[in-house]
Amino acid sequence: MKQEEKLEQLIEVWDNSEKAQAIAVLRTSMSKSAETPRVPSSQIQDYVKTTISVVMDGGNIPDYPGDFASASKSTFYKQAIREVVKEMGVFFDVHNTKNDILVAAWAECEKARTLIELRKALNLYGVALRANFYTDEDIAEYVEMIDEQDRELRRLREYKRIQDELFGIMTEDDEGLHQVIQANKMRDMKLSDTEICKILKITRNRLNYLRRKIEVENVHGSVEF
Repeated sequence: MKQEEKLEQLIEVWDNSEKAQAIAVLRTSMSKSAETPRVPSSQIQDYVKTTISVVMDGGNIPDYPGDFASASKSTFYKQAIREVVKEMGVFFDVHNTKNDILVAAWAECEKARTLIELRKALNLYGVALRANFYTDEDIAEYVEMIDEQDRELRRLREYKRIQDELFGIMTEDDEGLHQVIQANKMRDMKLSDTEICKILKITRNRLNYLRRKIEVENVHGSVEF
């Protein structure tokens, strides 16, 4: 006789109480079957240990291995997870801190029932840990470095300003000489000073100043027209 036929015969003779008991047993069996882990606890613990070590070194939480998708949500591994969290907490001496945020964040890690909960808690702990890396001395040193860079930039700008002024002074004579030479050529072409100034885009006073200046230098033999 087939199993299905035997089950049907039993159901026909069972009273309601016996049927209820059978249903309860079936539900329990189905529940246990659904919770049966597909990933060994040892692999879960290895992942937890690796993840905590990475976070402690300032890194990002590693992704799940390919076969951890369903296991990450299961509370079946609660005890295995908490054992490793406790072990790693002692190893990294996480409770030896006065930072209340770190203490609270690690407490959430210790309460994690699933890998998902642990990752969330570790992410918070990692953020708090990285923020705690920077002491008041680190911040003061960083501010001093910025101030020094600003002072250096100011010095470079002042140096450039002085160099620009010196270059202007050094090239002013060459430019003035060129303008006087051009003015003399245009005067030979019977152009008036007004026309010359308009072409050179300088004032009459500027033209007269340059002529006198070049004449003085010419007396000393430094300029030839």
